[in-house]
Amino acid sequence: MQLIETGVFKKAEDEKYEALYKGIPFKLGVSSEHFSTWLFSSLEKRKIDEIAREISGVYFICVRDKRKNEIYILIDNASLFKVYYGNNFFSDSILQIAKQEGLTSANVNREKILEYIRFGGFFPPDTLFDNIKQLSGDEILFVNREKEFKILKKEESVSCIEFEDFFDELEISLNNSKISCDLTGGMDSRLLAVALNFHKMDLSLFTASSQIKKESSIAKKISDILGIEHLEIENTLSDPDFELKSSDILSEGLVNTINMHRNIQVADFRKRHGFNLIFNGNGGALYKEIYMMHEFPFYTIGKLDAARTYRMRIEPVKFQFDILEKNMSALKDEVDESVISKIKSVLLSKKSDSLMNIWYKLELPAVTGALSSTITNNYYDVYSPFLEYSLFLYSIRQNVSEKVFDMWHRKLITKYNRRVARLSTTNDVTSSSEYRYMAKDEFITIYNRGYRLLRKISQKTLRKTLFLGNSLSDSYYSNVRNS
Repeated sequence: MQLIETGVFKKAEDEKYEALYKGIPFKLGVSSEHFSTWLFSSLEKRKIDEIAREISGVYFICVRDKRKNEIYILIDNASLFKVYYGNNFFSDSILQIAKQEGLTSANVNREKILEYIRFGGFFPPDTLFDNIKQLSGDEILFVNREKEFKILKKEESVSCIEFEDFFDELEISLNNSKISCDLTGGMDSRLLAVALNFHKMDLSLFTASSQIKKESSIAKKISDILGIEHLEIENTLSDPDFELKSSDILSEGLVNTINMHRNIQVADFRKRHGFNLIFNGNGGALYKEIYMMHEFPFYTIGKLDAARTYRMRIEPVKFQFDILEKNMSALKDEVDESVISKIKSVLLSKKSDSLMNIWYKLELPAVTGALSSTITNNYYDVYSPFLEYSLFLYSIRQNVSEKVFDMWHRKLITKYNRRVARLSTTNDVTSSSEYRYMAKDEFITIYNRGYRLLRKISQKTLRKTLFLGNSLSDSYYSNVRNS
């Protein structure tokens, strides 16, 4: 078992250990510049599986013990960095492993092609090839001196942490980073922006506007209040054949090409402006009531039914198999059974917690992980604080009163910056925890939820899959179809 190196690795070593890594690994409360020092000293006192959970960030790390000639490979706890392993090689490039191990299109598992078409990714640990697996954020790939490998499990060595305590330590860890924070019209990115500004990080705000002018206007108002630079780019499509093919090549075909194209244009823009670390609000919904509402009012009673969840939540609108060849459609039942089996493997005692865990352990790595890896490998480091394992544990244990009506977000945003909290979001509600603003927001929220319910009903009636929803306008897709 050996590493196939692709792209640029950072390197650190001392007389006992050597580490190659991509992305941004760090230990909370320790400057990222001293991460390798902390890692090597920790390995002298504890086993790798005991400290692995304590490593924050989004990363791929390969550590070699020079004395024992043993190798440990691990990725971030949320499985956002994609690493694969076959019989003889491991790498962040599945195509390179397939090439080195002599795999061809004849070895592709057709069930996994159907899984990708239906759900937009491969649920771990599977890939297109039966002989190549995804490494999970819960695992460590261990290779001994004879080049034999086995999978170790990370120990549960971290506990949940409050958001404010988390950011106090994050400030120390990333104090030398030039950060660009995605800023939309919602609450998740707003919370990140005011928290980063409160901690006086080297920060710029960024909006990919597309056609949503309201979102852009809100972002500018926030940046004005905070006194922070705000950059904006509007997605265009100037050379679709070249640009879409480039998107497909960079992601090894593992990311939705249309969505990837938009992200690559944004990445090019940001890289030209010299940013080396991008924050986004992925995972903010974990701290809201959405996962309770799916099973309301019985979200704490009984265990989730995996088959029902699959029908109602994973594929609520049946896929149109008539667009596929008959031999592909015949694989439907096998794919259904495979996904349901994976759902069963991550169920927890409470229904709402199970839904959160399904998203965190299955959907997040399959879709967001592929995109995150592509950007990190080709442009800059991407980081989603809401997805940190210690904060995810907090979301599991969070009080219901904090989730309802976005109270967790509201209290934090108001505490960090009262003026920003009073601004409306794209849903026309504020993010303030002050009573006079919340009273008005409650009426608007009731109306918005009624409207969203009607949209979901019409979505199912019109047989539109969940994957058709996107922030880009219809005119953008028309340009792609007509090119």
